[in-house]
Amino acid sequence: MQSCKKTKRSFSIVKYVEFSLNEKGEPIGYGDTVAIEYYSKGVLKKKIMYDSVSGKRRTKKEVEYSSNGKEATYSFEIEHTLANKTEIERDSNGNIAMMKMYELNSTDTSILLYKNMYKKGNFILQSEVWDNTSNSLKMVLDYEYDSNDRIISMRTLTVTDAARVLQSVEKYAYDSKGNKVQEIVENPVEGSVRKRVYKYGSENNILNEALFDGAQLVYEITYSYEGGMKKEAVYTSGLKKKKIIFKYE
Repeated sequence: MQSCKKTKRSFSIVKYVEFSLNEKGEPIGYGDTVAIEYYSKGVLKKKIMYDSVSGKRRTKKEVEYSSNGKEATYSFEIEHTLANKTEIERDSNGNIAMMKMYELNSTDTSILLYKNMYKKGNFILQSEVWDNTSNSLKMVLDYEYDSNDRIISMRTLTVTDAARVLQSVEKYAYDSKGNKVQEIVENPVEGSVRKRVYKYGSENNILNEALFDGAQLVYEITYSYEGGMKKEAVYTSGLKKKKIIFKYE
């Protein structure tokens, strides 16, 4: 593989490998690989994520995109056997109108349907999750936006016998450049609050990401760049560290 030194769109495939690090900061094992394939001009075509045991693939997650860069299908394999699949249908504006989710055991029968409603053609207002077997509404997601049409909250409600119970509230905050700087997830059922915080550089490249459970730090990721592109990322969680190295073709 060769490094991309010109522009962000002068490559067709990007691969990076994530390694666990020992206490000396040395890579452990074979690492997990992510391969991203593009159409021309940087439009996503396929993203494949797989882990390795003794150099052999154990699990594989794959996302396929249409020629306009929109997600079309998701699939997940375990030991080279397809476990589940999601198909996406879009409206004339390219929005997700419906998602069909499959569990692939003996038959390919969709078990869940996601139905979405939008405002202004592109901003989702509400998403409904239906059980396709019983044709019953199971969950509702409501969205709220600010004056700049940026999502600022999402509420998740479960539906049981026509009663709706609030399960979680997600809140988002942005800086003056429109970068998302904070996500807060409140779970009233469990009484928990999780917060993810982002920090950016002068070129709006993300430099740091941290997740908190209440006041406790769960993990932190720091990023470094070269030529305006990600070079490395270091993941820290307690005493555990992982390094991600980005390569471009």
